Amino acid sequence: MKRKLLSLTLLILVTIMCIPSYASQSPIKVVVNDKLLKFDVEPQNIEGRTLVPFRGIFEALGLKVDWDSETRTAIGTRKDTEIKLPIGKKEALVNFKPSQMDVPATIINGRTFVPVRFIAESIGAKVDWDGTTKTVIVNENVEKTYENEYKTFIDETDGYYTGEMVDKKADGQGKIRFTGVNPKKALKYEGDFKNGKIVGNGTYEWINGDKYTGAFLNNNKHGEGTMIFANGDKFVGVWKDNVKSGQGTMTFANGDKYVGSWKGDVRSGQGTMTLANGDKYVGPWEKDVKSGQGTMNFANGNKYVGPWKDDERNGQGTMTFANRDKYVGSWKDDVRSGQGIMNFANGDKFVGLWEKGLINGRGELTSANGKVTGGIWKNDQLEQSDDYWKSK
Repeated sequence: MKRKLLSLTLLILVTIMCIPSYASQSPIKVVVNDKLLKFDVEPQNIEGRTLVPFRGIFEALGLKVDWDSETRTAIGTRKDTEIKLPIGKKEALVNFKPSQMDVPATIINGRTFVPVRFIAESIGAKVDWDGTTKTVIVNENVEKTYENEYKTFIDETDGYYTGEMVDKKADGQGKIRFTGVNPKKALKYEGDFKNGKIVGNGTYEWINGDKYTGAFLNNNKHGEGTMIFANGDKFVGVWKDNVKSGQGTMTFANGDKYVGSWKGDVRSGQGTMTLANGDKYVGPWEKDVKSGQGTMNFANGNKYVGPWKDDERNGQGTMTFANRDKYVGSWKDDVRSGQGIMNFANGDKFVGLWEKGLINGRGELTSANGKVTGGIWKNDQLEQSDDYWKSK
């Protein structure tokens, strides 16, 4: 009797111990838009995140499934969204932009698993977790009620629009994500629309990382706006028909800065250019180069006042040097060339011809003590004095 009682007690204990073990192994469930998904292999819990077979979750969310065998990347696309998940890497690409995941996509027993929360939130869905039933609950945003595909919406660029509409055209606040044929390499726009076109204020982004925020007219940048370029340059000012036109400030990634007039997307008119090395030019510009009467203050203390052509000193100008030398005369291709006068800080004075920045030709040097030496000069050196010819 005692032996039977002992056996029964052991059986009960074993049964009780097995109950929580069975519960802990109960499968994770995934519900998408109130529909329980059935996977051919069970979801996995990795580092506290639920991973599921990528084909099943992609198809449940309406994503077209693709696989890049060369890069071992799972790809899902749906209207305005493209998701790329490389196996074993925590950095995914969502609409061409890097996005970090808590756990990477992985291969388990020959099957590709992806994090369900990351996939769902990448398309704007809401994700909840019911710990009691071990269920991931995914619900998409049902507020996107106005949706329309625009073929050749902007310069033959396909896109999907969501927002306010009038007579089945984008009108009011909305956004568009670009896909398909895309010669402008556009990524997305969010802001004002009017009669099916971008009109008003908004933000436009390109695949390469360029970003513009400001005024638009008929799909073009037009009015006050700020453009931040992917290379680090930044322009704040006036645009006309998609090009810089009017007053604006360009801060370059290398530290240079221009403040002034623009025309046809280039510097044109009066402006100030401050270079990263400390040089500063104030004067007119034409076709993006210094052209006309202007002043250049060099970082080394030199100063030039006079005409410029094609970004170089050309014409009659004055150069005051940091050491107090001063040249007044002709310039060509950014160097002294032609007739000019050089007043030296020590009191000497030269009047004569210059070539390629050096004294070359006939000239006369008057020293500080009054002595006058005239003659032919070559490369800053007196070659034949007038006294030589007098002796002949």
